[in-house]
Amino acid sequence: MLKNLIENRKLKITIVTLCRLLLGITFVVFGFIRAFNPVMGARMVSDYIEAAGMTFFQPLSTPLAIIFAAAEFAIGICSLLGTNIRQTSLYTVLLLGFLTPFSFYTAFVSPVTGNHQMVGLPTSDRASFWLYVVWLTTAILIFIWRKYSKSVFSNRIEWAIGPISLAFSICVSLTSYIRLPMVDLSPYRTGTNLRYFSIDEQLTKDDVQWDENELFNTKQKHSTVTPEGNPIAALQIYSEEKGDITREITGYEGYTFLLVAEDLRKASTSARHEINDLYDYARDNNYRFFCLTATKKSSNITEEYCVESGGAEYPIVNADRSVLSNMIQANPGLLLLKDGTIYRKWSYFELPTFEDRLENSENASLQTQSMRKKFISTLGDFAIILMIILALDKFVDLVKWAWRRLSTKADAKEKGREPASEPEKEPESTDTGEMQTGTVAGNK
Repeated sequence: MLKNLIENRKLKITIVTLCRLLLGITFVVFGFIRAFNPVMGARMVSDYIEAAGMTFFQPLSTPLAIIFAAAEFAIGICSLLGTNIRQTSLYTVLLLGFLTPFSFYTAFVSPVTGNHQMVGLPTSDRASFWLYVVWLTTAILIFIWRKYSKSVFSNRIEWAIGPISLAFSICVSLTSYIRLPMVDLSPYRTGTNLRYFSIDEQLTKDDVQWDENELFNTKQKHSTVTPEGNPIAALQIYSEEKGDITREITGYEGYTFLLVAEDLRKASTSARHEINDLYDYARDNNYRFFCLTATKKSSNITEEYCVESGGAEYPIVNADRSVLSNMIQANPGLLLLKDGTIYRKWSYFELPTFEDRLENSENASLQTQSMRKKFISTLGDFAIILMIILALDKFVDLVKWAWRRLSTKADAKEKGREPASEPEKEPESTDTGEMQTGTVAGNK
């Protein structure tokens, strides 16, 4: 009975189809989430590279994150549609054949450090490893029984689906990298109150220490939970003059600008004039403005930054770098708080300008986002592209079919117009002459 099941063609087709759908949907969702957050993806890749001891790849963390997200998305699309299934299944097995043992290494041998929370992604390296095991098993089944898979597209066009998927994912990643992510999956998204991330314990001067790069650090790491219940590093803000000022910022009733620059050594100063204008605007209208960074205020790095920023006069306070990297994916980036709640986020590429007071400005209103709606609408745009390609593919088939029909009818009509060939005349028989000769001779 088992042999009959294994040799059952319909069963194999069903299994391959289900495996393609499982692998395709999973890879599309996870690849697209990573494409939406290339900076977060680059930090995750950087931590994995460090855990593997391959630090010479660190400068390539951002390109690798974008390429990996694009490859994951393209594999998902090709698996869903069954296009180029031989190459797709082979690439998938090779990719997962590398990632599965690597995930085992980072989960059980050399755990990854860092805090990179993203909604919808596993928060445990061990959970990631078991996911890779399931995906690898599914990919192997598809590769073995690939001849039982059917493609939605014809052979002449299916080769283009992979490159188109790669290009679309890379465009999404570059857009999110230059600007802020199209969908903010970080815990510090708009509408979230910073009080969720603060704790009651106050920082003292003895709790604070600085590493060799003059970056803020604490002797004891504290954690809390996000509104979704996921663990995350606690938000603790420290001022060299005042000490712990976390409650002063998160509990303030009114508007506060937070210029977040996780590392002033790497912070861009291309928008220094716009930032200084915003600080002047905040000061003139009695709004608060802070620069939140991990770089020590009394360091040479900060002095150089202030000089390059055109004499920055805004107050500089400190927080842990891992917290700031989760807060906004730009260096620097600007947050607008009202009563401790994040109302708006901007990258230094697109800083706003204000003429009226914030109470009367549309740019100061709460920017709500539906992650599901944005995610589905962007995927819907790509689905429209695929449907256009499919329609053109089927239109070509229709044109070829119609041409064959017309050609067949034309050939048939041409044959019907040909004149009928005259029947060949039978040669006159010589028997008649011989008979007549015989008759004459008899009469004689």
